[in-house]
Amino acid sequence: MKHPDDDLPAFVNGTLPASDREAIQAHLAGCEQCREEVHWLATLREQMQNDPLPAVNEMGMARLMKAVRDEEKQTATSAPGWWRGALAAAVLVVVAQFGVITSQWQQETVYRPLGETVEDARIQVRFVETASEAQIRELLDRVEGQIVAGPSALGLYLIAVPEGASVEQAATTLRSAEGIVEQAMVESAE
Repeated sequence: MKHPDDDLPAFVNGTLPASDREAIQAHLAGCEQCREEVHWLATLREQMQNDPLPAVNEMGMARLMKAVRDEEKQTATSAPGWWRGALAAAVLVVVAQFGVITSQWQQETVYRPLGETVEDARIQVRFVETASEAQIRELLDRVEGQIVAGPSALGLYLIAVPEGASVEQAATTLRSAEGIVEQAMVESAE
């Protein structure tokens, strides 16, 4: 048995279960180091029980309570009153910016150069940043798709599928590729 250092304080205090107590007593019979530790712990326990707790000085307690009250008053009056309004305005600006960014992010607007004409429907795709090239190639092979444009400034790619293939089915397959595709939507022909 290894040295039961963690159990010795409970052994000395008498709070150790009987089964563990018997195992420690057997260990102590053959281990001088642990017997010395038990003796030291028992002496320490006895000293702590015999030493009276120091009396609370009422004058010291009164000083402490006065210092606490003074600090509370100073904290309450030291902050300028305008900071609450500034904080509320800053929070309002952050919330408004978040709303604008999310509404822009969720728009399904398709961006194309004005001179471009689209003859067939294509799929607009945003890949997950952590998607590898091999994963993307395998997914494009599965839908028989080909990247025809991209990435745009927003990280969007245009995927074309062969004539006669279902663009909707390809988009559904792309959307279901968790961990590879973040967004996929059909861009209609004009």
